[in-house]
Amino acid sequence: KDALAATSALEKNSKTANTCFTVGGFATQSYLAREDRRETADLDFAVLLPMDYDDFRDYSTSIRNTLNKLGYQCEMKKSSNNYKIFMQKDPSEGTFTVEFARRNEQNMARHIERLNEEFANTRQKMIEGTNITYRVSSPEDIAIPKLVRCLSSLRRNPSFSEYFNFLEGNLDTAKKAELKKTIADLREDAAVDLGDATLSEELRFASDLYDVRLLSQTAGFNVPYLEKSSSRWDNLVPKNAMDNYFLSLVLPQLS
Repeated sequence: KDALAATSALEKNSKTANTCFTVGGFATQSYLAREDRRETADLDFAVLLPMDYDDFRDYSTSIRNTLNKLGYQCEMKKSSNNYKIFMQKDPSEGTFTVEFARRNEQNMARHIERLNEEFANTRQKMIEGTNITYRVSSPEDIAIPKLVRCLSSLRRNPSFSEYFNFLEGNLDTAKKAELKKTIADLREDAAVDLGDATLSEELRFASDLYDVRLLSQTAGFNVPYLEKSSSRWDNLVPKNAMDNYFLSLVLPQLS
């Protein structure tokens, strides 16, 4: 909650207002009932501006200042795809990460049309217990990249089709509990065996599957926009019978 509130400081500056929105795991959780939410260790943002490291330092000044006032220590780092702010108040509790997508001018030029459309379809939500608002990606724009990732994983690992059992019929209370436990167990195993790429991929697959199905059942999809959003992704085109069956289970709206 503190990280989300801190990022709202961007909206008070004319240079940074309306330039980012929440995506990823936290965006998903914002649409789900409290009892259905999964743990997330980071807060991800899509950004509508090209930035180098110095640009991001300036861009994020208000966020870091707000976090400092709340008692957090902040550290900035960059990875190949993101700029990261690591925030920590109590060393015994570990760190929480706020991540912003990193794009140079060429990369931004290739994606800005899609990003602008996704921004136009964001939802304004309120942080629980406050009057502070934030922008979050639409259910459709959250689901489609997760489905693309799921299909790619399924093609590499056909054994993941064992998860189809969770998709047949509604993801009811018993199935939700079982799938959440499976995800928790996979996360524990992956934390111990960091070099097992297949285990990490299965964790991501199961988590994405849970998120997409719960978004479909809880938030629902705008079918015309879902169809439009899915048409941007060539990798979402089914290549075999297993792909077709998977998509018919997870997205019956498009069947």
